Amino acid sequence: MDLVPITIFGCITGVIIFITSRRHRERIELIKRGKAPQSFKVQSPKRKGSMALLIGLLSCAIGLALLVSAIFLQDFDRDMITGAFLCLFGGGALLGYWRLTKEDRDYARRVHEQQIAKYLESTQADAKEQETPENTDDSESVAQG
Repeated sequence: MDLVPITIFGCITGVIIFITSRRHRERIELIKRGKAPQSFKVQSPKRKGSMALLIGLLSCAIGLALLVSAIFLQDFDRDMITGAFLCLFGGGALLGYWRLTKEDRDYARRVHEQQIAKYLESTQADAKEQETPENTDDSESVAQG
């Protein structure tokens, strides 16, 4: 009996259970403090082209490996060289796309940082409101005494 598939399935299941239970505990803690969990959710921006960099670099690396292998190990195998150039140019196109979407990524990052700044300001304002004493009678009795 092979234990590798069972182990992989168990690990994936464990990670999913850990993540969902942690989110649940965070939400319960926010509810206990009287906050709405949805009010703390900051939408992450759509990161245009973020996967293009990863896939482009991976494709270029595979193409380069195929090209080197075709030249040195396969004595200029034409089929292998064709596959290598397909991977290289496909990866190059994805890297070009990633470069062209730089302005969109910068704009999305700025919007996300502004959302986080607004969130931090609101939480700091809430913390200051909670720090102010609600009973001013204690402070008056200390001043009189």
